Amino acid sequence: MAASRVINQQSFHDGKLVLYQLENRPKQLWLCRIKVPNGNGYVYRGTGTSDFFEARKFADDLPQLDRLLRQAHAPTERRRRR
Repeated sequence: MAASRVINQQSFHDGKLVLYQLENRPKQLWLCRIKVPNGNGYVYRGTGTSDFFEARKFADDLPQLDRLLRQAHAPTERRRRR
């Protein structure tokens, strides 16, 4: 199966968040790609909607998601055994 092409794409927050749609999908849902802060790579999430404004509303909740990502990827301190 060939890779799906991006047919619509919008970037926000200096490119840290991208909303996009793929062709050859039964539903034209908006997908979300979020840059992992202080790390490599991205987190991919579906917005669950084909409406751009609802997808953007999902993106506006990003500060909460960003905080969760920072906690998940924060370096942990190791305690020394005595």
